Amino acid sequence: MIRRLPLSLFASAALFALGALPVAALEPAEIAQRLDRFGITAYGKKPTADNLAEVTGISISSDRSKDLVDDDCAVFGSLPKLSSLHFYAARISRVCAEALAKSPSLTVVATYGGELEPGAFGAFASIRTLITLIATDMRGLSAAEVAPLARAPALRSLDLSAASLPPGRARWLDDTVLAEIGRIRTLQDLTLARPTVTATGMAALAALPDLRKLTIISSRLRDEALAPLVGAPKLAHLKLLSDGRLTGATIATLAKMPALTQIDLYGTPVGGALAPLAGLPALKSLTITTSGVTDDDLAALATAPALTELHFGDNPEVGDRGVTALAGSKTLATLSMHRTLVTDAGLAAIAGMPTLVWLSVAENTVGDATAKALVGSRLKQLDMRATDLTDAGLAELARIPTLTSIGAVATRITDAGIAAYKQANPKGWVSK
Repeated sequence: MIRRLPLSLFASAALFALGALPVAALEPAEIAQRLDRFGITAYGKKPTADNLAEVTGISISSDRSKDLVDDDCAVFGSLPKLSSLHFYAARISRVCAEALAKSPSLTVVATYGGELEPGAFGAFASIRTLITLIATDMRGLSAAEVAPLARAPALRSLDLSAASLPPGRARWLDDTVLAEIGRIRTLQDLTLARPTVTATGMAALAALPDLRKLTIISSRLRDEALAPLVGAPKLAHLKLLSDGRLTGATIATLAKMPALTQIDLYGTPVGGALAPLAGLPALKSLTITTSGVTDDDLAALATAPALTELHFGDNPEVGDRGVTALAGSKTLATLSMHRTLVTDAGLAAIAGMPTLVWLSVAENTVGDATAKALVGSRLKQLDMRATDLTDAGLAELARIPTLTSIGAVATRITDAGIAAYKQANPKGWVSK
């Protein structure tokens, strides 16, 4: 818990200037000692009275956060060039947050797995330079705490995610909270975990004039809740991760958003309905890992006019037919297809793709025949982890002059095979 130190400890304190910021607190040498107690450095050097202006980043680990007091926050807030501050498992008081708000240079404040006392989160809005605010797995958040952020003049990125809290802990992310987030007119990048919102809440986000990236994780969204996003004027990157209630109907909504350049549907069950995405004129990157993808989906996506990056691993219904269809793409440069039903025959079909430079076929039943088929390709990086690749296949890969990196962990290659490869291709690298 953060607490206030007795003023008697600062009896010898006097006004001094740290950069352009006047601070009534400890002497510079004492500030350096306090920073050192938390393992804080100045560009890797032990903090001293002479290098306090070189302290640009602070990270308070969970084992040290229990020793944090409000006056530490005042010290942090006084540092003239501090740009990033990360707390782990800390209990942040309002006094602490208000002290940090006096910082002349903070651009990133992040809190992970702790608790915010009432008024603390909103106090961050007074940091004039704040660009990124992260509150992951935090207790004590509410719509009332989020509301003051509308006054933050430079806030562009807000992350309210939850990696480990049980679902009940995140239910405060409802339409009321999204209405408050919708008032942060400078916001460009937003991450939400486990929201329980409707189209009303999503409409508030869609009205943000500069929102470009939106990530929603493990939501309880229904397909219809996403409809307002069609009106988001600048939304280009959309991630709907492990959103189990969404269906193929969501794809019809996304297909009406021509500005989308990146879509990530990892773990969201939309397979079998992906064909409309091929019509998005600006779509460059698509992740459909663990999404129930089919061969027909891939055949349709092969016609996407701007698609350069496609990730579709962990889809057991994908086989050679779908991968062979991708060979018709004139734009794909990156393909990732770990744990599918693709075989050497399917991969032979895509080996001649002139734009392909990065390929992952890890954990598939493929091996030396694939390596041989890839000779003549323009690959730069190849991932064949957990395949049947042997030294013979590695020797074939040495004939690809552009190839600089091969992932071959859990294959059948030997140290002798690697040595022979490096002799033939000195600039190449093989992981084993």
